[in-house]
Amino acid sequence: MDNIIITISRGYGSNGVAIGKLAAKLLGINYYDDASLREMASSWLRRAMDDLDDLPPEDAEVAYEDVFRMQIGQVRELSERESFVIMGRAADYFLRDIPNIIRISIHSDFDECVTTVAERDGISREEAAKKIHSIDAQRAEFYQRHTGSLWNDPMSFDLTLNSSSIGSVSCAELIARYVDIWRRHHGFE
Repeated sequence: MDNIIITISRGYGSNGVAIGKLAAKLLGINYYDDASLREMASSWLRRAMDDLDDLPPEDAEVAYEDVFRMQIGQVRELSERESFVIMGRAADYFLRDIPNIIRISIHSDFDECVTTVAERDGISREEAAKKIHSIDAQRAEFYQRHTGSLWNDPMSFDLTLNSSSIGSVSCAELIARYVDIWRRHHGFE
């Protein structure tokens, strides 16, 4: 299989989504995240995802786990057909047995994340800081629950980037360059 899968884990406010989308564009491959996977899902799965909000919490949790497992299956099927960048979804863990996977983590200095979220969402810096802590805690809990591992452990990644250090565009360019180096190292060229 010559497809290369690039997984990206990111801290909230690090501009990881913009970086992932730009890296995919530079590489000429697709970008997937929860929203795009939801759009691609079968109509049945899409309805199941949409109905999660209407279920009682105890039922929603069980249904969510089923939907999440189906989504991971969807990503595995994609990995057999194409190269792509996938954002989050604990993909670094669930696709770990795929030989051509590159796992990337993006973080940013907390103060810069606060500025990014406050400006993007039109909220105070205090609200932004709370939002970042809350969302990152949810991501850590999600990852721990599904993998039994720590979220954003640097040893789980091939490349860890601080977007505060070189900016979003340079991070995307570095990812594309890393993929070129990885391909050459693994005999793809």
